[in-house]
Amino acid sequence: MSTNFNQNDESRMEKTSLPLRKRTPENFFGIFAVAMALSLAVFSIFCLIGGICQFTSLFLLHGDDLFMDFFNSIRDVSQGTGVYTERHVIYPPMANLIFLICMRFVPEEYASTSFEDRESWANYPSAVLVCFLFLFVFTILLLLALQKNLPGHGGKKAVLVFFLIVNPPVLYLLERANLLLLSILSLAVYALYYNAGQKWKRELALLALAFSFSIKLYPAVFGWFLIVDKRYKEAIRCILYGIAMFLIPSFFFGGPVSIFWTFENIFSYSTGTNGWNRLASFLNISESAVKLIFLPLLFLLAAAFVASSFLQKNRWKTWIFGSAILLAVPSLHSLYAWVFLLIPLGPFLFSESPKNVINWLYFAGCTIPFLFLPQFFEYPNPRMTTNGYAMIPAVILLLATCLTDTLLLVRSYLREKKERETAK
Repeated sequence: MSTNFNQNDESRMEKTSLPLRKRTPENFFGIFAVAMALSLAVFSIFCLIGGICQFTSLFLLHGDDLFMDFFNSIRDVSQGTGVYTERHVIYPPMANLIFLICMRFVPEEYASTSFEDRESWANYPSAVLVCFLFLFVFTILLLLALQKNLPGHGGKKAVLVFFLIVNPPVLYLLERANLLLLSILSLAVYALYYNAGQKWKRELALLALAFSFSIKLYPAVFGWFLIVDKRYKEAIRCILYGIAMFLIPSFFFGGPVSIFWTFENIFSYSTGTNGWNRLASFLNISESAVKLIFLPLLFLLAAAFVASSFLQKNRWKTWIFGSAILLAVPSLHSLYAWVFLLIPLGPFLFSESPKNVINWLYFAGCTIPFLFLPQFFEYPNPRMTTNGYAMIPAVILLLATCLTDTLLLVRSYLREKKERETAK
């Protein structure tokens, strides 16, 4: 069953969801706006009472590691091929090429600093300016892309765009100055022009997806929609674009062998202290037990995602499902990764009716980590924030909701198929 990004049909949901008896708003926009405004107001009061520590609780290590995803990467690419062989960076060649370009505007004496002196970037005005321009330009472009993706207009759209940019996951992303900012911008362009009438815009969408993949790899999952919609030629071109965007930048870091180094480092990272064993430590069980439990579950969720992509008439819910699966992977579980939900959240808020339980569960799961959540005490893990902890139940809720919704859709599909065969 072919679908598109802007299609909204609630008839199937009405069959598979329980109606709420009380009167509800037309859509979730007002509820989201009120929830965000109240959380921001409450958080602001806590900041006035608690001071700077409450404000900085939104960020990694209370802001003591400011912008270091950007500046560490600049220092890494200054090593040439050593970015992979010595620093063991997991970024693909395209990402490192972008940092290499940024490095040209940073003094050599900073780019070659030791790890102990990495935070001395504040002493170099050009380093500060290039980071500022990186964040400013791409944030404005992301804002424009999100605004174009929204179905609303006027004041409502302005309020939603404000809260899609001013929220803890995005602020955390900006504080890290992580290249995911550029990757999510590219994904927004892909979603915006996926079904554009002009051929050049659809081609731009393919290039945008390939570029997003060349920076962070995992956005490739959203290319599955091309297969679902039987746009096979476009899917092949998108794959070729992705290969080219992987191959060409590799020559700045030792040639195609750097692609092998990239995946070798990614594998080491995902199985190391930032991967499965981090989750094992959190659950207080062995790493092998974690994999025994979660790997089959991830395969089940992936199968359900495939079924959802064919049966779900509202593509945004399938996008939410794919994002939730990515967020469930231990090595990708970081607060700034919640920005993947920026793209489906806006259209979901405007198109879905709060008249059934399933939609409320989608809304709750998506919204919780976007709220401004105060910190009431020091956490055992100083690298975690309140919103970071809130991601855990939010991901579980989203996955359970998406899986349940898909099973209901499968049941409805099989029932309708049986009725058609009986009618013959």
